[in-house]
Amino acid sequence: MFQNYYTFIFIILLILGMFLFFNGLITFSKSLNSYKNIYLFKKINSSSSFIIILYGFLFSSIIQSSSVCISIIIPLIGLGILSIKSCFYLIVGFNIGTVSSLFFTGLNTNFCSLILFIISFILLIIYIIKKKEKYYILSNLVFGLTLIFLGLSTIKTSFLFFKTTSIYSLLLNNLSKNYFNPFLIGLILSSIIQSGSIISTTFQLMYISTDIHLTYIILVILGSNLGSTITGILASIYYDHNAKIVAYFHVLLNLLGVLLTLSIFTPFYNLVIYITQLLKQKKGFQIAATHLLFNIFASLFILPFTNKLQKVLSNYTK
Repeated sequence: MFQNYYTFIFIILLILGMFLFFNGLITFSKSLNSYKNIYLFKKINSSSSFIIILYGFLFSSIIQSSSVCISIIIPLIGLGILSIKSCFYLIVGFNIGTVSSLFFTGLNTNFCSLILFIISFILLIIYIIKKKEKYYILSNLVFGLTLIFLGLSTIKTSFLFFKTTSIYSLLLNNLSKNYFNPFLIGLILSSIIQSGSIISTTFQLMYISTDIHLTYIILVILGSNLGSTITGILASIYYDHNAKIVAYFHVLLNLLGVLLTLSIFTPFYNLVIYITQLLKQKKGFQIAATHLLFNIFASLFILPFTNKLQKVLSNYTK
C-alpha cells in the first residue's frame, strides 16, 4: 500500500518538476528570441572561435539544455544573423555548458528560485511604471530561470520517495542486466524528453541514493547525449539547407563523442574516479565529471575538423 502511495507521489513530483523545467526553458527561449536582432547575436559572427564557444557555454549554463539552445539558433541561421561556422562553435559550447545542471543539484535551488522570482517581480513593476518593453522581456527571462530552478528542485524532492517505489526496482533490474540496456534507456528517455540535462540530473540523483554501479550510469549519460540531438533535427525540418547542416553537426559531435568514449571506456572510467578522489569530492561529482569529460573529449576531437565537416555536410545535406 505504502509503496503504491510513494510511487504516486514520486511520479507526480517528477512530472511537475519536468513541467516546470520545460516551461522555464520555453519562457526563457521565447524572451531570448525577442533579442534576435540585437548587437549580441550579430557580434558573435565576428568573434574568435574561443569566444563563440564561451558564448555557447554561457547560454547553455543558463538555459540548462543544449537541445533548447540549438532550437534557438536554428531560426537565427534562417534569418542570416548567424553563420554556419559560428553555430558549429556555439554547439560545442552548448554541449559543455549543460554540465552546469549537474553542479546545480548541490545548490539550494529553492533559495535561488526565490531570489530570481523577486528579481523578475521587480522588473515587472518597473515595466508597469516605465512602460518600456525591455523590462518586460527581462522579467520573462528571469522568470524562466525561476521555473528552471523550481523544476530542478522538484525533481530532487521526488527522489526522496524514489527508492521506495516499484519503478526503482524495475529500472534497477533493467540497468544492471547488460551494458546495452542503460545506453538504450538514456537514448530513448532523452529522445522523448528532449533534454539530456534532465536525464543526467535524474540519474545523478539516482546514483547518489542507490547502489547502482557507475558504469551503468555513464552508459545512460552517453545514450542521453546522443538522444538529445533529435531536437535540432526536428527544429531544422522547416528551415533551409544551412539549418539542417547545423542540426547534423550536433548529431555528429555527440555520435563521435559516444564512439570515442566507448573506445577508451576503461581509461575514461578510471579518469573519472581519479579526478573525484583528487578533488576530494562526493559520489555525485562523478556524474558531473563524466558529463564534462565526455563533452570536452568530443569537442577537442571534432574542433580541428570543423571546416572539413562543413564542406562534407554541405555536399551531402539536401
